[in-house]
Amino acid sequence: KSNEETQKERRKVTSLLNMMEPSLLQFYISRQWLNKFKTFAEPGPISNHDFLCAHG
Repeated sequence: KSNEETQKERRKVTSLLNMMEPSLLQFYISRQWLNKFKTFAEPGPISNHDFLCAHG
């Protein structure tokens, strides 16, 4: 599934990822989820289960 709005969002995210400005506030997103976002129109909610410890 692909449309112009989805392509616009992907370009925006790619642009944000390429910005390397220092910041105190950091976010971590799973590469697995990010790859889904880049290849699917609807990757589902952000999930970081692939790099978080199973014990919490």
